[in-house]
Amino acid sequence: MLDAATDVFSRVGYAEARIGEIVELSSVSVGSIYHHFGGKAEIFEALWQRYTDALWQAVRAGSAAARAAGEQDPIELVIAGARAYLGALSVPAVAALSRIIVSGDLPPDFSARMRQEQDRWIRSNLPVFGSGDNLDARLRAAVLVAVLGEAESLYAHGRDESSLDVVIESTAGMLRRLLAP
Repeated sequence: MLDAATDVFSRVGYAEARIGEIVELSSVSVGSIYHHFGGKAEIFEALWQRYTDALWQAVRAGSAAARAAGEQDPIELVIAGARAYLGALSVPAVAALSRIIVSGDLPPDFSARMRQEQDRWIRSNLPVFGSGDNLDARLRAAVLVAVLGEAESLYAHGRDESSLDVVIESTAGMLRRLLAP
């Protein structure tokens, strides 16, 4: 059912999406959808959770792989996580969700939910840059998150799958320059 919703939101956007079209594509009853999700906004929330879970998992795996390969520099570990974040966009389901999210066609007041998640990403990176009370550390973590968001948006809007490697390499280089002590 969530795959059907992804397809519908990808094609027509959130505002124009209809539960009936999701029902047709998924072969799930209208009652079942409303029982499990309550409505279109809750379906979108479930897709958002799927999307953020995939990205968090990719970042953790990327950083862990770099650490297992002997990397100890905290900035390089962050960059490995950033590479993995963007690399997750090569997975068609994650790329489709990314295009939906960056489209800006979202449920009312969803921007506050997105800001909460952005703050979560910033907080998760603070230890790399210093204390959470340190303005420099907060700014560097925010720059990291902003650069990743812009790189993702650029890739999602371009929809040129061959450009992902270029986006990843360019972003890694930019982060290395921006985050150097």
